[in-house]
Amino acid sequence: MESQELTRLLQLEDWEPDDEKSALTLDEKDRVHFAKHIANYDGILIDLSHDRSVSVREAVALNKNTPVSILKKLSKNDKSKEVRTTATKSLEELNYE
Repeated sequence: MESQELTRLLQLEDWEPDDEKSALTLDEKDRVHFAKHIANYDGILIDLSHDRSVSVREAVALNKNTPVSILKKLSKNDKSKEVRTTATKSLEELNYE
């Protein structure tokens, strides 16, 4: 079940610095869900692409709204093979390589 804060953040249209801080301090399970589903704020996807959790970074790579530049960085530079592979597959689906 989604936390109320996760639900609120996923529905935001106008982000404030405190909202971004709140998103980055969600527990890991909620950060993974958030990273997979956030659609309206590239900046948070950039931040989450540097998350300490492999699962969160992989969720960023799976998000269809993640900027190509971030997918390229994840596909080449992430320390996790799983994240690199997922980002590469996402780029291939977008016809980028």
